[in-house]
Amino acid sequence: MYLTSHTFKSVAEVLRWSKGNLIFMFCVKRARDIAAAIAEVVALNATDRVFLEIRVPHIAVEVLQKRPAGWNRVHYVAEAGSTQDVETVLSDPSFSPIRGRSLFMLEFDPSWKKWHGLDLANTTSRLHAVNVRTFAATSKLLPSVSEHVDLFNKFDVVYSYDTPNCVTASQQVNAGRGISPP
Repeated sequence: MYLTSHTFKSVAEVLRWSKGNLIFMFCVKRARDIAAAIAEVVALNATDRVFLEIRVPHIAVEVLQKRPAGWNRVHYVAEAGSTQDVETVLSDPSFSPIRGRSLFMLEFDPSWKKWHGLDLANTTSRLHAVNVRTFAATSKLLPSVSEHVDLFNKFDVVYSYDTPNCVTASQQVNAGRGISPP
């Protein structure tokens, strides 16, 4: 981490403050940190307002095989980086204890470019059938209004890196769907 004059709150401080204020998504990038992340969320009684974003292979091993204390009390977003990851979430029997329950959403990793070639309508339908929603992020470099509209029309949840274009796109999509106010 670069030297900075900023100070950072601990996870415990943030989770205590969050009660009644907001919902958090914590991205757990290193497999070795998953058990500690689960333990912290459970210990701070934050399972009602925190979910963990974890790559599919890490969920398979660190959560479903190792089953750390509290694993079944935490909510998850599975981050898919391949077609195999999507199929694992949909079909692997080891995912059945959490699929559509505590694993409620599948994120299509923005660095995985081949998801653009998937039959997203069919994939989304299959995920919805097991109560899993779809999630994608815009590109990080000035995503356009049309990029936002395209994602809004394909995914249940979209994370935007450009608020003004996101607002414009959401107004267009909502107006087209008859949602008021747009």
